[in-house]
Amino acid sequence: MNDDLTPQLRVAIVVPAKRFVCLAGALWTQRYGPLQVASVARQAGYFVRLFNEELGLRVSPEELAREFDVVGFSCKSAAITRAEEIAGAVRREAEKLGRRVVTVLGGEHITFGGDSRLSPSFDYALRGESEGAFLQLLKSLETEECDAGDIFDTSHICKSFDNIPDLSLVSGYDETVQGFIFRYLPLLWTLQKRMLPMLMFQGTRGCPYNCSFCPTAYLSQGNGYRRRSIESSLAYLQEHLARTGIRRVTFEDPNAALPFDKRSYMFFEALARNAVGMRATLLVRADICEDRKLLHVMRAAGVLNLCVGIESLTEQTLADFKKKTSCDTNRKAVDIFHEHGFTVTGLFIVGYDTDDLNTFESIHHFINETGIEKWRISPLSQLPESPDQFMPAHRYFLWDEFANSGRAVVDYCNGEFVIFYPRHMKPSTLQKKIMEFKTAATSLTEIVRILGKHRKLMPVLQRMGNSFIQRMVVREIARSNYLEMIKEVEGEFYIERDGKEQLQEYLLRRRYEERVSAREGINDRGREFRQASAARDF
Repeated sequence: MNDDLTPQLRVAIVVPAKRFVCLAGALWTQRYGPLQVASVARQAGYFVRLFNEELGLRVSPEELAREFDVVGFSCKSAAITRAEEIAGAVRREAEKLGRRVVTVLGGEHITFGGDSRLSPSFDYALRGESEGAFLQLLKSLETEECDAGDIFDTSHICKSFDNIPDLSLVSGYDETVQGFIFRYLPLLWTLQKRMLPMLMFQGTRGCPYNCSFCPTAYLSQGNGYRRRSIESSLAYLQEHLARTGIRRVTFEDPNAALPFDKRSYMFFEALARNAVGMRATLLVRADICEDRKLLHVMRAAGVLNLCVGIESLTEQTLADFKKKTSCDTNRKAVDIFHEHGFTVTGLFIVGYDTDDLNTFESIHHFINETGIEKWRISPLSQLPESPDQFMPAHRYFLWDEFANSGRAVVDYCNGEFVIFYPRHMKPSTLQKKIMEFKTAATSLTEIVRILGKHRKLMPVLQRMGNSFIQRMVVREIARSNYLEMIKEVEGEFYIERDGKEQLQEYLLRRRYEERVSAREGINDRGREFRQASAARDF
């Protein structure tokens, strides 16, 4: 295509809503990924709008079918059935109008192995950091050649991402942030909506640590650590802060700061010098506590909260997770972070083969002993029927595990529901223990205890906010009747001895092998057929 010509395709990017509430649902925020894809397409000259149901908007399939030629979906697994619902409705509405609208699936679901679940609702699927691949697809469709190369068979990595994502592309966003209550009475707005406004920023991609349980390095962003330029980082933050008036910023980076890393120093020193006025939350490893100089600079730059991937309190689990850290380091890190004025959000994973019912008591004790202000406890998660991940695929629920209940397993893949078979307890037992833990650890007694630990009001308010959200999630799980559903499917795979539940793994392995044998080749043939059909009909 001649680059001097103005592209004619009209593009919509859709972020569909999840079926169930999760902790992230308490934030009113535009995630970086879909905004980046939309912004890159707009900078290439295409007309682009982003419709985000996570912001409270309800997408209109009629509008998408009437006004747009290409509809891309940036989708997490727990939102895929909503995406399929919208895509199917768009296709039907377009047919009524005598039009063809191309649908494209991207985002975490397809990147992390979602193609093991055949979905005929989309013409194309793109994996990984797909802003460049999406642009390539648009150009191919523009010329009606559909020569998109091998972009469908690989997970994409972008070496450069120095552009500033454009929030004006998000439907309804400017109208909200410029509203009187949002701008001048933010607490009232938050109470009314039960959502906390937050900006998202991404300054780095890739993770050099290769933890075995985490798909970031080998499925989405690779292990090559890349950082955007300091100039573009400052411009990005300053523009978004000024546009919205929102001061809370979450860094979406897998590791926003590396210990004893020169570029990490330079980045946070630049933020400190320019006083952007943010109140930031970062995901970090515990071993960054060894670099006190970097911690000092980060605090001066406006970093207030550190989300620490503690994961487990047993050395064996940390070794199996390839965390390259220790329980002693985790404990020491929390104290050092508090000394430097950070609040701490502890992230824990439960249900691994080394865990038993005593795991929850150990985590509870750790939280109380260290005075962690906020925490999240999550079941070990990966996508069902997806090989080459941390846990064997047969240990996870099948995609149609709840067929008798008329429910889709994928709707529950939001990090709050147990979707696998633990070795030393039934899924229902693990789910119940998580719910009980969240209720007990958010009690009034726990709030009083943290006041005694810190003797400051802010940690108490943070714990109260965390407690409110945790209990909201527990109520959502209880309303979903999820415990009853998993009790119906788990029984045949466990035996009870001496009051303990033990998995009979060979039964799961045999079942999964039968599933793979029956499904072999279907997904690839189906995808090839849809792509050929799209190329022929466009």
